[in-house]
Order: sequence, then structure tokens, then C-alpha cells
Amino acid sequence: MYSDSGMISVFSLNKLLPAVAILLGSALAAWAAPPAPLTTLSAVHDLTNDQARQNPPVAFEATVTYFRDYEKTLFVQDGDNAIYVQLTTQVKLVPGDRVLIRGTMRPSFRPFVLSNNATLLHHGAPLKPLPATFDELIRVQRDCRLVKVTGVVRTADLALSSRRQTSTLRILVDGGYTDATIDSDDANALKDLLDAEVEVTGAVSGRFDGKMQQTGILLHVSSLADVKILKRAGASPWSLPATPMDMILANLHVKDLTPRVRVHGTITYYQPGLAVVLQSGSKSLWISTQSLAPLRIGDEADATGFPNVEDGFLTLTNAEIHDTLSYAPISPQPATRQDLTASKHAFDLVSVDGQVVTAIRQVSRLRQFGQGVKWRFCSPTA
Repeated sequence: MYSDSGMISVFSLNKLLPAVAILLGSALAAWAAPPAPLTTLSAVHDLTNDQARQNPPVAFEATVTYFRDYEKTLFVQDGDNAIYVQLTTQVKLVPGDRVLIRGTMRPSFRPFVLSNNATLLHHGAPLKPLPATFDELIRVQRDCRLVKVTGVVRTADLALSSRRQTSTLRILVDGGYTDATIDSDDANALKDLLDAEVEVTGAVSGRFDGKMQQTGILLHVSSLADVKILKRAGASPWSLPATPMDMILANLHVKDLTPRVRVHGTITYYQPGLAVVLQSGSKSLWISTQSLAPLRIGDEADATGFPNVEDGFLTLTNAEIHDTLSYAPISPQPATRQDLTASKHAFDLVSVDGQVVTAIRQVSRLRQFGQGVKWRFCSPTA
């Protein structure tokens, strides 16, 4: 062999080849090595959904704030950071336990941990809850944190979760409503909670629709001991005088400080005097309006109104519509029966395949707008 200066000896070449092989082997090993796990909850908490989709591994310590064993639902916290963990293995934990969480990240409304290993390090005292306001909770500023809220109980009922009886409360706090699910099936204890002023401690999360859009606030409460009665109701609801059914509105009193908002999208549905649907990318919204203005399906439009949740879906109420007259139609997305029943395309423009089994002509809800045809489909997967 030759170089610019002449011949290279075979001896030198034999010494060079092992060194090159070692370097190449080290580089290949580095490329093949899995990424190092994130070792603090702070680093895990800072991940975005796009980063969580890469399923990075995690191995961090934190303190249990809530655990429901039969659903393997776990909330943990370390300092100011907290996160939801979905366990896949059986373990016994109580609030205050210090644990080592191993798993991988997954995207959702906010990233969460899918854990195949939660190790109890030691028992400890439960963390102190952080006082939280409705505005902080609805704006997801305390997501997954252990918080306490104060309000008046509007409803108190038994409910089912994974076929187990639990208790649910709807609490009127300053600014809106908060729901709480309590790991208790004591129906007698709920009787004393109606109209009582309470302080409730729990790990906070949201209520979500099929598109993982937040539709409310939910506190996960470990026991009835975390519901403190600050002031009992002045009288039992069952001792109130009966009100004639046609006079119940005489007791209506609402102070609504909800500000007006504006949204923009393409018109995909319009029923004059009732509703419009606007869609923008993967987001769509049902808009209640009394407008009779001529609107064209496929036009971009603005809507202004007041945010609300009806039947578990985001809505804009008391809305007005402005058609920009800019035509930008949206192509319908193919959808399966399973997608539709899971509300994964709620208010989206979709297309479905199936066989028509009934077709009924009937009067519209608003009679002045004539008649419509109601179709019933039988999908291949029904």
C-alpha cells in the first residue's frame, strides 16, 4: 500500500485495523443504546406531547397523593410538580408513600406515565394540599396537584366506577362547579352533605370528551375524611316547603361573570335559529345561536358568544355569527362506528359507510324551516 510519502508497511496496517474496529464498535454501541431515563419529576413534567410520543423512559421518585388500586390510577407529586401515572402492575400504596416510578411517557391532554414498575421506598406523612381557586383549576394551572377547594355541595350521590360503588359530589365554588369522586360507598354520609359548605382535598384532573378536550374539573378524593364540613345546611332539603312546578323560576338567581370569546373556523353545519358548527383542523365546536342570517356551508366564519358545557360537550352559547364569505370547504374524515360511539369525532365533518335501513321524513324542530329526512344506517361493524 502507498501514501503520499511512500509505502506503508503491513505491520503498521495490522496495528491500525484493530483500533479502527474498536472505534466503529463503540460508535455502533452508542447508536444502539437506549436513551437514558429521565430521573426527576421536574424533567418529566416539562415534556411536551410531541416529546411524549417518542415514549422516553423515566425513573423518578415522588410522593403518592392519590391511588385507586382496582383501576391502578395513581397521582404522584414532588415539590411543585405532579403527574398522572397509569400502572400496569399490582401494588399497594397509600397517600404519603414515597415511590420510585419506572415506565415510559405517553401523550394525552397532558403527558402521563405508563408504568410497569412502582416500587415503595418508604411510608411517609401525606402532603399538605395547596388552596386552589376555580380559575386556577379550569385553566389547568394546578394539574395533578394535591389541592383543597371550598364550596357548597349541590349534589351528593353514589355512582359506579369500574363496577365499584363510589361517591360523587358536585360543588359550587367561587367561579363555577367542581366535581369530586370519593372512594367511599357510604350512602348515609352523603345525606348530611347537601347544601353544606365543605372543604375538599384531592388530586385534581379534568373531565374530558372523546377528543380529550377538557369539559370540567374533577377531584380524586381518597376518603370521606378528606371532605370537611365547614358549615352544615340551615335546613334539610327534604323539609323545604313544596314549590308549585310552574313557580320554580321564582327562585332563580344567577350571577354570571363569564366573558365573551370569539372563535374562527369553517361552517360545516347550519340550522337557522338553532345552531352552527365551526371546524378548524381537528377542532370543532357546537354553537347555539338564534341567528337566521343566510350562511353558506364551507365558508370561513367568526362566532362570538359565551363558553359552556352541555351534556359533556364544549359549546358556545348565546352566539352571533359573521360569515366572511371566504370559501374554504373541509373534506370529511372517514369514521368508523367505534369512532363515533367513542365521540372521537364529536361535531367533526365525517363520512361513514353503511346500509340504509330506515328513512323517515319528519318535521324539523323549528317548524318554520320545513321538513327534513331522518336516516338510520347499519354499519358493517354494527
